Amino acid sequence: MFEQLLVLSSAADVRERFLRMLAGLDEASAAADAGTRTVLQTYRGRVSELLVEQQGILADHIEGLRAGFGDQPSEWPPGELGEMSAATVAMFDLLSIQHYEVATHLPGRSAAREDLLYLLMRSMRFSLMSREHTRLLSVQESRMLTWEATRFTQLQADGPSAAAIAVPWLETLTPLRWPLAVHELGHYFLPDAALVYPNVLRIAQDHGWREADLTSFKEIVADAIAQGALGDAYAYALAREGYLLSYKTHQGGGVSVADRLRLLGGPIALIDNLPSVWRLDERSPVPTSGSKPPAPPPDPTEEDERAKMRAEALKLVGEPSTNDPERVAEARQLISRGEPPTAVLSSRARSVDGLMGLVEALDEAHQSPVSRLTPEQVGDLTNLAVHRPLTDGEILEAAWLEDCERDPTQLLDSLCGALDDKTIHEAMRDVVERDTWLARALQSAAVHRWVDDGERLDAQQRVAVGQELA
Repeated sequence: MFEQLLVLSSAADVRERFLRMLAGLDEASAAADAGTRTVLQTYRGRVSELLVEQQGILADHIEGLRAGFGDQPSEWPPGELGEMSAATVAMFDLLSIQHYEVATHLPGRSAAREDLLYLLMRSMRFSLMSREHTRLLSVQESRMLTWEATRFTQLQADGPSAAAIAVPWLETLTPLRWPLAVHELGHYFLPDAALVYPNVLRIAQDHGWREADLTSFKEIVADAIAQGALGDAYAYALAREGYLLSYKTHQGGGVSVADRLRLLGGPIALIDNLPSVWRLDERSPVPTSGSKPPAPPPDPTEEDERAKMRAEALKLVGEPSTNDPERVAEARQLISRGEPPTAVLSSRARSVDGLMGLVEALDEAHQSPVSRLTPEQVGDLTNLAVHRPLTDGEILEAAWLEDCERDPTQLLDSLCGALDDKTIHEAMRDVVERDTWLARALQSAAVHRWVDDGERLDAQQRVAVGQELA
C-alpha cells in the first residue's frame, strides 16, 4: 500500500506546488508597483487555469484506476500507475515553465529568506556569531525549478572561498524541500567549513577513479552531509524529487537516485517501496508518455565501487544522523493537532487527559506509602518540567511522514474534487498554513536548542571556576 501512497501523495505534492505558487504570487503582488502587479496577476490567472486543467487530467487517470481495479488504492497494481506518474511529471514540467517566466517579475528577487539560510548554517555547524562563517554562504533565489544551479566564488583574491546556493524561488516557500539545499551546500563545504573538492579529489586519485566516478562520489558525499544533518528527512526529500524530470540526470555520468537512496540505508519503509513507475534506477529522464523496458540489473562490480564511495564519504563527514523515532512521533502529534510552534518541545504527556492522569498518580503516590510512580510516569513528569527541543531533522522527518502517509480517501478527494475560486483559495490557505507552521517550528526549536546549549556552557564554566577557586 505504501508504494501506491507514494505515487498518490506525489501527485498531491505537485498540485500543492501550484497552490504554493498562487500564494507566492499573491504575496509578491501586494509588494509590487501597479505595473508589476498587473503582470503578476496575469501569471496568477494562467497558473490557476493550468491547475484546474491538470487536476482534471489526474482525476481522469484516477477514475480509470477505480473503474479497472476498485475504489481502494491498495487494490491498484503498482505497475498500473505509470500513466498517472507520467501525468504528474508533465504537470510539474508545465509548472517549471511558469516558474521560469514568473521569477523575472518578482519584486525584490535575489536574496532568499533568512530562515532557510539559518537552517543551512545549522546543518554545517556554522556559527551565526562568526563573521568568517557568515561570509562563507549566501542563498539566492533561482528562476529555474531545479536543484543543480549553484556557484562557487572567491570573496577576495587571497581570501576564503564562498558558496552561493541557488534555490528555486518556489521551493524557498516550503521547508519540506530545504534538505535538498543542504545537499547542494554539501558539494562545497564539509561540516565545520572545510572545503569538499580538495578532499574528494584526493580520495578519488587514491582509488584511481575516473571522471564519471568522481561525479558519483561527489553526489554520495553531498548525500552523506545532508543525511548527517537531517537524517531520514533527506531521503524522503530526495525520493520525492528524484522522479521528476529536472532531477534525474547528472552531467558526466553519475549514480542513479535509487542507488543513492540505497546507499543512505534508510528509511527501510521508503527504500523497499520505491514505486517502480518512478524508474529511479535509470540515469535518464522519466518519459512523459509511452513506456520503456525495465532498467538492467545492477553490475556487482559497480555496486562494490559505490559501497567503497559510501564508506569513504562517511570517513570524511562522519556517521549519519539518526532521528529519535519517539521524538519524531511526538512531532507528528504536534503537527496533527496544529499546536503552536512554541510547543515544539519533546514531551510524552501533552494532552490535558494525560497531564491530569499524571497529577492523579502523583497525588495517589504522595498519600499512600505503598503506591509509587512507574518509571514511565516519572519520565513523563520529567519531560513536562524539562523540555528537550526537537532537532531540525526530527521536525522535518515528521513533516515528511505526515505528507507521505496521508489518508487515501482524503488524497483521492483532493485530487478528484472540482476546483473553483473558493476551493482553490481554501486549499491554498491550508498549504500556506502548513508551510508557515513548519518554518516557525524549525526556528522555535532552534532558538530553544541555542538557549539550552548556552545554559549548559554557562553551567560548565561555573563548575570550572568553582574548581579553580577550590
